[in-house]
Amino acid sequence: RYDSDENEQKPNIGNDSREKMSSGHSAGLQQAGNFSIAEQDIQKQRRKEAQAMVDRHGMGETIYRDEAGRKVDASQIKPKKSIPQLSEKQQAELNKGRVQKQQEQAHQREWQEIQESSFARYQDDEGLEDARRDVIREGDPMALHAAKTSAKVRAESGTRPQRPVYKGPAPK
Repeated sequence: RYDSDENEQKPNIGNDSREKMSSGHSAGLQQAGNFSIAEQDIQKQRRKEAQAMVDRHGMGETIYRDEAGRKVDASQIKPKKSIPQLSEKQQAELNKGRVQKQQEQAHQREWQEIQESSFARYQDDEGLEDARRDVIREGDPMALHAAKTSAKVRAESGTRPQRPVYKGPAPK
């Protein structure tokens, strides 16, 4: 019985005579179990080599350089400007675009109107009637006309520039 892993006998994988790749693994077809054992051995060996280098030479010191590439003392380095920390609410506000802000304001206005209106709705409710009329249903013969008129209204109101539509013959 041994107390150390180093003296432990490894099962004979049969890869000793095989050619090695740059990664340290044996070249060619291998079984998964043999590959994982070899991988563990390679990783253990790399850790030992790295620790030996640190023990021999130490960790080393960081060399700081200026824009021209010359060595600079660590005390001469200017601290970088720190980025101001924003709250989550401020960060979310900065990440929103103009259209998202407009949509949010329109949604708030809509909710405000709903809160101010009475709970009961009647047949002559203009807001409800306008909302029902604006819905374009499938199979509506006037849907194309309604889409054109709403596009013209949008163009006239300035919400979105309307491009001219080609009305000539179809291209060949």
